[in-house]
Amino acid sequence: MHADEAITLCPTAVWGASTATTVAGSSSGLPGSTLNMLRLPWAVFVDNTSTVYVSDWANNRVQKWLANATNGTTVAGGNPGIALNQLTDPRGISVDANGHVYVVDSINARVMKWAPNSTANANGTIVAGGNGTGSGVNQLNYPDGLFVESETGIVWIADTNNHRIVKWLSPSAGSVVCGSYGSGLKEFAFPRGLFVDTSASNTLYVADTGNHRIQKWLSGASSGTTVAGQPHISGNALNQLYNPQAVIVDFNGNIFIADTFNNRIMLWRNGDITGSVVVDSSTAPSQLNGPQSLSLYPDEAIAVADSFNMRVQKFVLSCPTTTTTTTTTSTTTTTTSITMITIITTTTMTTMTTMTTTTAMTATTATTTTPLLHGYWNTTGVTIAGGYGSNASQLNYPLDVAIDSNNYLYVADFNNCRIQRWLVGNLTGVTVAGTTSVCGSNANQLRAPTCVFVHSNGALYISDSSNTRIQRWTNGASSGTTVATNIISYGVYVDSSGTLYASDWNNHQVLRWPGSGGITNVIIAGGNGPGSASNQLSSPKGIYVDSSSSYVYVADTFNHRIQRWSIGDSTVSTVCGGNGLGLGMHQLSNPSSVLVDNSGYIYVSDSGNNRIVQWGPSATYGVLLVGSYGSQASQFSTPYGIKFDSNWNLYVADSGNSRIQKFYNQQSPSTSAATGTF
Repeated sequence: MHADEAITLCPTAVWGASTATTVAGSSSGLPGSTLNMLRLPWAVFVDNTSTVYVSDWANNRVQKWLANATNGTTVAGGNPGIALNQLTDPRGISVDANGHVYVVDSINARVMKWAPNSTANANGTIVAGGNGTGSGVNQLNYPDGLFVESETGIVWIADTNNHRIVKWLSPSAGSVVCGSYGSGLKEFAFPRGLFVDTSASNTLYVADTGNHRIQKWLSGASSGTTVAGQPHISGNALNQLYNPQAVIVDFNGNIFIADTFNNRIMLWRNGDITGSVVVDSSTAPSQLNGPQSLSLYPDEAIAVADSFNMRVQKFVLSCPTTTTTTTTTSTTTTTTSITMITIITTTTMTTMTTMTTTTAMTATTATTTTPLLHGYWNTTGVTIAGGYGSNASQLNYPLDVAIDSNNYLYVADFNNCRIQRWLVGNLTGVTVAGTTSVCGSNANQLRAPTCVFVHSNGALYISDSSNTRIQRWTNGASSGTTVATNIISYGVYVDSSGTLYASDWNNHQVLRWPGSGGITNVIIAGGNGPGSASNQLSSPKGIYVDSSSSYVYVADTFNHRIQRWSIGDSTVSTVCGGNGLGLGMHQLSNPSSVLVDNSGYIYVSDSGNNRIVQWGPSATYGVLLVGSYGSQASQFSTPYGIKFDSNWNLYVADSGNSRIQKFYNQQSPSTSAATGTF
């Protein structure tokens, strides 16, 4: 539906999570490229006929699904590239009143427009950008969210990596509406979703993803106001958000939000300081996993791009009556009161989950004795690689780091779709896997690599997340071979026998493949659906396997804990965190990486708290090694991968600051580094 069309919505509105239906993609969560499947859908738009349009990101296409259809049709793209009939990593989408389809072609830094009823291989036209990646008024930098004024064709864009909102009246150049990088009221951190209330003088709402808030900008204002969430504080309380990716607003100013990392859809009523959950993952048919976008049907049902479940889900609206019952000795009186409000529907669209800036919620109080730090590191780091960009000396949101026996540093350069290798001390790196800023699915390409492991024989094992595969690149090779498919992993390990271990983020488990070349995997942790029970995991990321392959340590990210699983008998214990999301030293906030030394001390990249912490054997609380939120030498912005070299110097992939930080060891915690991980 379009932004200038109003519908009515009852105040008791409930969207039936228990009766959710899949309207595009696989209901079982399987990725694919056939017409009945999707691979990481990032944006959804529903028109007046209940036709669903989906930005099928990893398939580089836009799919159109008629009501009740079992297959979609391709209406834009279908092959990665820069030609007018191609898309590379499509993100935000919109459809105007005449049926024109608008698509954010993110890697190509442009917005494309296709004629109504276009088919695969049809040419589109450029309506914004297309002049290379950059910050000029005629350029874009990994744009995401899109809003098109249906009657005028004016295009509004969340220019994500330029941290600004831009408006294009014509294809030649745009104008900056607001924003620069930061956390102030005039600033954004990787904004992704946006909505323009054309009925209220073009009031702008922005999903300020990295700052975990929704900002409202009146037309002509020099700064915004926070109307949902708490700046810098990621959390799952009703007054908090965690990496919100999409926003729509009704006629009365009520705000609907895709609260992506909390796997829920939130409603913030006008003027309220807290929201309410309208759709979440508590009921089996919903099970949202990284919802990136939402749209409304003509009958007020909600469509959600359930990205990591590879589908679009429909949640039907119901309006239960509000009933008050008073009982006397002879009668019972029932009074029902219903008030109607008006809501304006909208277009919303967003993308990739891994570029964020976070600081955690206030901790609960724990009475403890201060533990002693095992080892000592300089708390002022040195940048040894990176700085935002795509040239040989730069990085764009690095998610992992690895070090080989020759002190070569390997970096999973997420947004540049490559693995970079640095000789420690050099100022520039060399691309050893993938092609810089050319994301793809060929054997010599990568798309959004999330982690890298270096084997003792020099082979690289890479989680090629958007292609849902793990690739092996032998030393010096120009292309990789696929060793695992249908997996999104943030943690990969290979032992001396060639046995492969990987976290299966989307399916909430850890898998193992035999080293003899077998293709059948075995579940060694989780595999019992998402949850917080001892036998469950919730979107696990980093893993560590001990030298004897007896235990796997798992960063159980959305449960805010580190779990240790016995590989032989599935005995499991919580060894760090598990006390809810928080910044107390007995808590963690979305941990992403874990290491263990020879003495049993555990090191955790506590991403949501922007810190690295150490937990002793059997400890119930940790100790801070380094970190707080920021960009100074002792600070981080969403740290992900961590590694030690043979001298126990600590390396951190400081993702939000697009750099690798090195913290020099001042006192070794052990005589040698833990085997099998460095």
